[in-house]
Amino acid sequence: MNSNNFVEMHNHPGFLLRLSYQIYNGVWDRVMTETDLSPQPIALLYTVYFHEGIDVSGLARKAGVDKTSAGRLVTRLSDRGYLNIVPSQKDKRQKEVYLTAEGKKLFKKVIPQFTELSDSLLDCFTKKQAQQFIELLEKFVHSKRNISRAPIDLP
Repeated sequence: MNSNNFVEMHNHPGFLLRLSYQIYNGVWDRVMTETDLSPQPIALLYTVYFHEGIDVSGLARKAGVDKTSAGRLVTRLSDRGYLNIVPSQKDKRQKEVYLTAEGKKLFKKVIPQFTELSDSLLDCFTKKQAQQFIELLEKFVHSKRNISRAPIDLP
């Protein structure tokens, strides 16, 4: 194997994104000590906190999770006492999702850790670089979101 090919692999966007995700998970495990939940369930709780009564399909789109996974996660979070699932008054086929008191309590406990997570992920950048990095990630996600396995509704 040519050593130039090896260097090119380490500069490939896909390779760097995969390594970045591994770093994200490592920082998550170190910082998010108030919960044993992984990023996806926290994303659902976060979304429900700001969109009380959202239906499961809408929740999946806003949280960037596929509908099947969102349905399973909502059920698990309900079983753990963090969410209430209520039949929709508008459409009986839909279910609306609400945070329980326990879910709100957990959410409020992890907010400072969520901020620390963000700070830890960006601490290798200057403030200006961090802002540029976020802007580039947003541009990437906005431009590629329709080819995602779990398309996301972005603001």
